Amino acid sequence: MIIRGPLAWVLAAALLVSLALNVLVAGVVLGRLRGPPPGDDFGHVVAMIARPYPPEIQHEIMEEARDNQGGLREKFDALRDARRAVFEAMRTEPFDPAKLDAAYANARSTADAMQVAIQGIEAGAIAKTPADVRQRIRPPHGAFP
Repeated sequence: MIIRGPLAWVLAAALLVSLALNVLVAGVVLGRLRGPPPGDDFGHVVAMIARPYPPEIQHEIMEEARDNQGGLREKFDALRDARRAVFEAMRTEPFDPAKLDAAYANARSTADAMQVAIQGIEAGAIAKTPADVRQRIRPPHGAFP
């Protein structure tokens, strides 16, 4: 049986909408299974750090980050607060360049402390990884390789 006429177009459109919704739902489900829970900024940052590495190293980075979560979260929160202070200094009236410079300096030193902690986690994870897995490490793609 072949369906023709306007009913065929309606059924074809309904099929396409159904297919699109199924793909959307599958993407949401897979995203939740593979990534950190929604609203977990710390987990998202760690997942972004681990992204360029092979899965074995990603697992080690996640483990190291979980083991050091208290200190890392403290540094993460300090960096967030330092960045907020920079934007607050930008909005103060009257504008105070010295206050902005001090806020920038604090944000730089806080970011440096965060980066040192992250690099320690990466180095610890990589040290536990066999040479054949380390050979698969590639720089990330994009504007900041």
